[in-house]
Amino acid sequence: MFVGLDVHKKYTEVAIVDEDGVVTKQERIENEPGQIEEFSCRLNNAKMVLESSSSWYWLYEILSRRHRVVLSNPAKTKAIASAKLKTDKVDALMLANLLRGGYIAESYVPSAEQGKRRSESVIPSRVDKCSLKVATASWPKKVS
Repeated sequence: MFVGLDVHKKYTEVAIVDEDGVVTKQERIENEPGQIEEFSCRLNNAKMVLESSSSWYWLYEILSRRHRVVLSNPAKTKAIASAKLKTDKVDALMLANLLRGGYIAESYVPSAEQGKRRSESVIPSRVDKCSLKVATASWPKKVS
């Protein structure tokens, strides 16, 4: 079973295909941890794919407890699967079929510890840069 997940801010579009590429189910799930967990429990040993985005990690974390989850590189995947008709259902189905065929360009998935270290080191530096911009913007301008 191959599952394509087109993740959005409030919902995830799901397409499930079997070994022969036959669509067995398409549905939309609200992006609530309980609903994602329930969806995950309904499936047995699935291979899943979702695109790397700003909000993929929590979903990956829940689904990878029970399934093999692949994080797709969206730039490379779009180059392979560019389509004239673009809908959430089509994107989810395309991801499932690319996974089935072995055509997903995978992205690196950092461990939970690595992710924590990255966020701790990146966020303060961004704050410092913002503070510096605000402080320097109010400095008097040099007159020549």
